[in-house]
Amino acid sequence: MKFLGLVKDFIGIPKIVKSLMLSSLALTVARAMSIPFFAIYLSLEAGLEPSDIGLFIGSAIFISTATGAIGGMLSDTFGKRAMLLISLLSCSLSLCGLYFSNSLLLLYLSNLFFNIGYSIFSPVSKSIISEKVDDSIKVRAFSINYILINVGWAVGPLLGVWLTGESNKSIFLAASLIFFLVFLYYLIFVSSEENKGENVEPPSIYNIFYVLSRDKYLLLFIVGGIVLSTVYSQFTVYLSQYFIISDHVTSAKYLSYMLTTNALCIIFVQPLIIGYTERISPNVNIFIGGCLLALGQIGFFLSGDITHLIIAMVVFSVGEILIIPNQSVVIDRIAPNEMKGAYFGAQNLQTLGYFLCPWISLLTLERYGSNAMFLTLSGLSVVGALLFAVKRREDFKLSLKVKQNV
Repeated sequence: MKFLGLVKDFIGIPKIVKSLMLSSLALTVARAMSIPFFAIYLSLEAGLEPSDIGLFIGSAIFISTATGAIGGMLSDTFGKRAMLLISLLSCSLSLCGLYFSNSLLLLYLSNLFFNIGYSIFSPVSKSIISEKVDDSIKVRAFSINYILINVGWAVGPLLGVWLTGESNKSIFLAASLIFFLVFLYYLIFVSSEENKGENVEPPSIYNIFYVLSRDKYLLLFIVGGIVLSTVYSQFTVYLSQYFIISDHVTSAKYLSYMLTTNALCIIFVQPLIIGYTERISPNVNIFIGGCLLALGQIGFFLSGDITHLIIAMVVFSVGEILIIPNQSVVIDRIAPNEMKGAYFGAQNLQTLGYFLCPWISLLTLERYGSNAMFLTLSGLSVVGALLFAVKRREDFKLSLKVKQNV
């Protein structure tokens, strides 16, 4: 019955949002069948050390972080369809670059432009959902989008291993084709008028920085999100290197188990708990989720075999369920209508955690071992949870007053 309710909600949302969600599903399949195995490729084929891999992947994410914030603003000015097309074409060409690259420099540039492209796609897609969906089902809309994305994460890794294996670069070419097909769909079948938001004045660069500097609630939200995303965002990177150190022969297989467990848990647990989480403050949900992330890391620390690892991943995944959709709900509620794209773009600053995750985790793994890495990530989860716990209702009212004066 829970699933039928979500299906009914999905049918009732606007056509452009449904097509966007299904596109996100296809793109996630492409990402999940290729990008998680990029770290393994860099280790086994390019011969990089764990800390070098962390810097290689993380620095590209760091550079692309600002692009997402700017992309959110530009989508309000030049149109969301145009920004979606640019991001999709960038991702497709970049994945082709990963396939054809024969040097570390070309590999790095291809990975960089892939991250830049997707850092634009993510906030723009969220702002479309925020603008097009009625307030009465907006929480469920973000949850449905999150579920569909995780369907992609469930299918993608196993599909990638089945199609090409961990060491075959053709996996990047297959992913590139999927991105290009979605690009063609938006180019041919989605008109600019369909993707237009409300007739609102586009925000200026000055207003973007004014909001970031004055809205204390948004700033605390971003800092807390950075800390938490340092734990959950790139878990495939540190788990893949942990598995390689443990037994490189089964690294891809174990990683695919973890990814599939994570995705399936989110797909089946999310509909069961959404009715309860809707009654709770988004900040409380995020706080509980941070605590569960910490317990999941402790579970990885104590795990002795694949069964224990899967149990720890289930706990970790429930924490992720409580964090990610509720972050979008918070942004939607605090963002004024004329700055939806800007606020979701500002949320993209949380992807600084995507840079910190591989850098901190793999540096700790290389120097102090896996136990120290898992305990460090557990501690960061607690810190991130506490940052959301200290938010007060008075701070929220103050942020609203600041925004009204922008």
